[in-house]
Amino acid sequence: MKELPQAEWDFSTCPEKELYPCMVYESARDRPDLIEEVEKRRQQAKTQSFDGYFESFPPVKGFEYLRVELCFFYFPEWPKRPYLTISQEDRKERLRALRPAPIGIEEIIKPQPTRIESPGIPRFDLNLEYDPKSGFFRDLTRNQYNEYLLLGIYWWSSSDKQILAALASALKKLRPKQKQFSNYRKVGAGSDDRRNRDALTHLGAYRLFEHYGFPRCRDVAGLFGDESAWKKARKRGETKIVSRYFPDFACNPLRKLS
Repeated sequence: MKELPQAEWDFSTCPEKELYPCMVYESARDRPDLIEEVEKRRQQAKTQSFDGYFESFPPVKGFEYLRVELCFFYFPEWPKRPYLTISQEDRKERLRALRPAPIGIEEIIKPQPTRIESPGIPRFDLNLEYDPKSGFFRDLTRNQYNEYLLLGIYWWSSSDKQILAALASALKKLRPKQKQFSNYRKVGAGSDDRRNRDALTHLGAYRLFEHYGFPRCRDVAGLFGDESAWKKARKRGETKIVSRYFPDFACNPLRKLS
């Protein structure tokens, strides 16, 4: 039997700051539906490279964070090569490019258009309504993770200190609590890094069990003890792949293909 390369199942050397993109990248490698979908869309890129994908599939403004959720799409090595076989220098440089830049105050207070258009998606209107509870005009039709506000800044009668205080007040009034983000709330004990590392361990167990079966998988990697523990880990790894949610809506750069 052909040996399963260690990079396919051993993610123990993954740096803490890269656990999440590594987990996303590796989970997607076991999804034939995603592989087929990405291959179709990559054909539209200017060049078959990170730069080519990055330039050809820009994110919709306000949804830049999705590029990390879809990092595998931009990495030309995916799905053929494991994440950790890509040089750490290249990974860091690409992740810096994919992560959205911090939003400055000048962006927060910039007037928002009432109609937005972006290449590859239909234009949509903002539905700004006065919210008496907060005292702001808000687009309450959007999802709970993104929102447009109409802010009035009285430049001629307000100091920088007053404007900053007003923005701080708006943030305090409007920012949802973490528990309101139902799809992203923390579940179980431990940090996000711990959960992502556990997910990678279970993914590795899934691949080992599928490739070797038991007890050979235990001989290759002593990740778990008896057969019951291996089967449980394999199941968790499979669940991480099958149930893994990848963004798939109008703001997704993969939607560029008509």
